[in-house]
Amino acid sequence: MEERRLEDEIPRNIGHVKVLNGWSNKSFNMLLELLRVVFPMFVEHQMLNTFKEFQGNCYRHFKKYSDPEEACANPPHLLVGRDKDRHFLYDRYMSCAFQKQSRTNKAARQKQLYNHSNRSKSFLQR
Repeated sequence: MEERRLEDEIPRNIGHVKVLNGWSNKSFNMLLELLRVVFPMFVEHQMLNTFKEFQGNCYRHFKKYSDPEEACANPPHLLVGRDKDRHFLYDRYMSCAFQKQSRTNKAARQKQLYNHSNRSKSFLQR
């Protein structure tokens, strides 16, 4: 049986999409150019949001403990076996700069007169 490679299939599939949908070469090339420009921005945005969510989850776990040493000894499940990452985040959360920024953000949230929202959940509910 002949081995099929993905690289061989892609040009054929693109041609089928173009023909079946009645796309002209110009309009199809415009679409490909748009995807070439926009897709990396989308991926970067998604990766940034995922990383921020991961950091937030780790920090919420860290704040559950009154003793920082106990927090470091009991990492969230995503950091089990990842000592280097766990210690990096522990050092970050204990740094003076992070603590100062955290206090500043907490004070700013308390001063808000109402919950700001541009999505289904307000910023304070996330």
